[in-house]
Amino acid sequence: MENSFLENLGRYITEFYGDDTGRLCVVLPNKRAGLFLERALSSLLESPSWSPEVFSVEELINDISGLTPADQAEQLVLFYSVYKKAEKEKAEPFELFSKWAPTLLNDFNEADMYLADTEKLFGNLAEIKSIENWSLGAEELTEFQKEYVRFWSNIGRWHRVYRDLLLREKKAYPGMMYRHVADNIAQLFPQGKWKKIIFAGFNALSAAEEKIISVLRQNRQADVLWDADRYYLEDPMQEAGKFLRAHREHLFRPLPGETASFTHVSDHFLSDEKKITVIGAAKNVSQARAAGWFLQTIPEGERFTPSTAIVLADEQLLFPVLSALPAGDDPVNITMGFPMKNSGAALFFSALFSLHETAQRFGITSRKGNRKYYHEDVIRLLKHPYTKELFPGSRFTAELENMIRRMNLIFLSVEQLDLLNGFEDEKQIFSVFFEPWENGHDALSRTEAIIFLLQNAFSGEQEEKMNTEREYLFRVHVMLNRVRSLADRLGDENSIHTTRAFFEQQMNSATLPFSGEPLGGLQIMGLLETRTLDFRNVILLSANENILPAGKSQQSFIVHDLRRAFGLPLWNEKDAVTAYHF
Repeated sequence: MENSFLENLGRYITEFYGDDTGRLCVVLPNKRAGLFLERALSSLLESPSWSPEVFSVEELINDISGLTPADQAEQLVLFYSVYKKAEKEKAEPFELFSKWAPTLLNDFNEADMYLADTEKLFGNLAEIKSIENWSLGAEELTEFQKEYVRFWSNIGRWHRVYRDLLLREKKAYPGMMYRHVADNIAQLFPQGKWKKIIFAGFNALSAAEEKIISVLRQNRQADVLWDADRYYLEDPMQEAGKFLRAHREHLFRPLPGETASFTHVSDHFLSDEKKITVIGAAKNVSQARAAGWFLQTIPEGERFTPSTAIVLADEQLLFPVLSALPAGDDPVNITMGFPMKNSGAALFFSALFSLHETAQRFGITSRKGNRKYYHEDVIRLLKHPYTKELFPGSRFTAELENMIRRMNLIFLSVEQLDLLNGFEDEKQIFSVFFEPWENGHDALSRTEAIIFLLQNAFSGEQEEKMNTEREYLFRVHVMLNRVRSLADRLGDENSIHTTRAFFEQQMNSATLPFSGEPLGGLQIMGLLETRTLDFRNVILLSANENILPAGKSQQSFIVHDLRRAFGLPLWNEKDAVTAYHF
């Protein structure tokens, strides 16, 4: 088998910059590959040397842009301030605004990432929406239609004012940050900091990335190495090579003095002997068990080493796969982190918010004026392991659920807990769940109080599972503090629904990292993390329709023809990206 891509990259660095590696910057698609590159370099260098600086492309852009990334929730709050100032009394409340604004923010991001002329793009979009309401007759547009047309005609101005606001605060969304660097690369590039930047292992590039790399390369400040194979690079029918062929033929032609711009192209696909087995397995558990079985067929000396990878195209398979691995102390390195949105903590706090959102919506109270809560929401909380952990050794949760069903209680208030005989201490603790939430501030303070209750419940346990649950609760507490700082900017518009939306945005983007030795053991990772890495044995799960590749759904207001005209990515191009990763 030929050398891996990162070994070839290491040889390239030592051959051309062996005495000056400390003044190099290597940019890779992700940070994971940097660790393997450093290991390859350490085996090639004959004497102690400084390691090159290794960045992911996002880290490089952050480093030289001088701007701070704004997360999605912060973007939403800042954009709402722009929208509200522009629309004044016509502005929708934040709850309605937050339903359509994330899609528009995604369009802003893509438009800037691909260096589209946003004035023309959003101007054309407004004209298309106007034509949709145009009629052959002479009928006057209704007030609703006029407002609809006015909405679309304002988007270009909102985008411009929103960008100016972010720049004043030294913040940016990703596309804006890339565009800022691409438009000002000559001024922003740190002269003298690095002898050369080496971009390695890239495939599909946004227009901003193309401009940044192309300018640096023309100025002889950057080298570009491609992780490509002749099998799909030379065959125009192979969609995996779609972008590489375009780069070779147009953007990255040889510079004066160069013989070729595409060097180190491998020939693994046709020259290496391979054994490929494809099987069908129903449901996630069957796939996980199949992965465990295939792992046993790999030679023992390779089974739990970095030469073997289990790749999860669907990252929800992580825990089923871990459960299906052979028992023992063999080393396993999980590179992906566990998504917080799939944790028990996410389900618990989602149920808690549902309990109070539903109660506030119905607005039903008892004779004593206490708010009543829908029985299904109460039972969902009672069944959750976190709630049961508050009452160890007690049948309180089971007895309360039985009472609700036996008495056919549709709504339950705090005083109805007294209908259950005994369990006085448990009822006092559970009454915390029934403290009313009137707004987002109440939601945050009451949720924080429940987190402290749960942390105390888990504090006496030393099992690894309980340590994990405490870590989840700590992360949730950090998220609540972040949500509080965002929600405070909304003032009176900080509703329970708004707070929940912010909280779930934080939850959806957070992961719980696993600790371990990154360069040792069986590698379990997501598909994107495999970029630039090579393995002797690969077990790939969920190679199914709508996962590889993902479905064709596209959250965007920009219609297909406009996307094509302004160079924005189309669904078939995203399929080509997935084909390359595969």
